[in-house]
Amino acid sequence: SPGGFSNEDITLLRAIFPALCAYQEIVLLKRLLQEVTRMYVGEEPHRRILSGEVHRGEVTRIESAIVMADMRAFTSLTADMTAEQTTALLNDYFDCIVPPIEAAGGEVLKFIGDGVLAIVRGEHDAPRACTQALAAARDGLRAVAARNEAGGLPRFEIGIALHYGSVAYGNIGSGMRLDYTVIGRDVNLASRIAGLCGQLNRKLLVSDSFRALVGDGTF
Repeated sequence: SPGGFSNEDITLLRAIFPALCAYQEIVLLKRLLQEVTRMYVGEEPHRRILSGEVHRGEVTRIESAIVMADMRAFTSLTADMTAEQTTALLNDYFDCIVPPIEAAGGEVLKFIGDGVLAIVRGEHDAPRACTQALAAARDGLRAVAARNEAGGLPRFEIGIALHYGSVAYGNIGSGMRLDYTVIGRDVNLASRIAGLCGQLNRKLLVSDSFRALVGDGTF
C-alpha cells in the first residue's frame, strides 16, 4: 500500500505476533532436530528415532552390502600428532571415503575411531547393491591415492572389506543412553575381513557371498 500499514493493520499484526512466533519456534526446532539427528546417526536411523522407535532391544533386519573401511597403522601414524592434526587427518580420510558411499546410495552408519561402517541396501536387488558398494570402494581408494599424490600432507593407506548379508538395526545401551547401530554375524564378519586387509597387504577384500553376487569377471 502506498500509505504503508494502517493503524488497523498494525493492531492486527501485534495481535498475531505471539502466535506466529510460537509457530515459527516449533517449525525451527523440528527442522533443527531433524538435521542434527541426521548428521549424527545417519539418514535411516534418524527417521526411525524421530518416529518413536527408541525402545531398547528393538531390531529391524535388512539385507545389504556391508562396507567396512579403516586406516592402516593409524596409531603409529598419529603418535606424534596433536589432537588438531589427528582430527584434520581423519577428516581428510573421511572426505575420501564417505562421498562415494553416499553417491552410490549407501548409508554411513558409524565412525568408529578410524573405521567407517556403511551399508548399501539390497532387499530388492542384491547384485545391484553389491555393484554399487564395489564402485564406492574403488572410488574411495582412488580418492585416497589422489590425495596422497598431491603431496605436502601425511600420507595414509586404507583397507576396505565388502560383504553381503543380513544386518539388524537395533537400539542398544543402558539407562538413559542408547545407541542406534547395526549388529549381527555378518557385520562381525565384515569387520574381520577388514582386519585381514593389513595382514595380507591388500587394499580391498571381498567375501565369497559378495563375489558371487557381482561375478568373478568384475575383479
